[in-house]
Amino acid sequence: MAASRLWPRPFSLYLVLLLGALVAVAVAAGSWADRDARTRGPEAPVTAYVAAIGQKDLGAAQDQLAPEIRDRSASFVKMQLGNRYTILESAVRGNSLLDRLTGHSIDYAEVVVTVEVQELETGNPPWRTTEGLPVGLIGGRWYLLKPPLQP
Repeated sequence: MAASRLWPRPFSLYLVLLLGALVAVAVAAGSWADRDARTRGPEAPVTAYVAAIGQKDLGAAQDQLAPEIRDRSASFVKMQLGNRYTILESAVRGNSLLDRLTGHSIDYAEVVVTVEVQELETGNPPWRTTEGLPVGLIGGRWYLLKPPLQP
């Protein structure tokens, strides 16, 4: 028996439309979740740090660093002030879905970023680098555990 005889033609059309609508909802939900994760998730301190450095805001840049490393990183952060960083790509490497489902903590991740650096003070041409930045969840907030580009 042919497949077209099993289901009436209008039913097949409705099924295709329903599946299309479900895919659209899934894409929209994924985009929303990704946007939310970038503003409050592991990537948040990276983007906030980069913005603060470009605005020469030492306090805001240091607020993105874990409290225990702020003092020893202060001179390096001051040296970066005024540079312009453009994040070209970023990805979060963290616990797997299986880890999360089995109750393992999700208080550590690595944000891998590719940045273009423009050193405005020196006038050097822009350059690019890729770096994995460790971030930690401390008191319900994500912090950088190392300033970007610090050796």
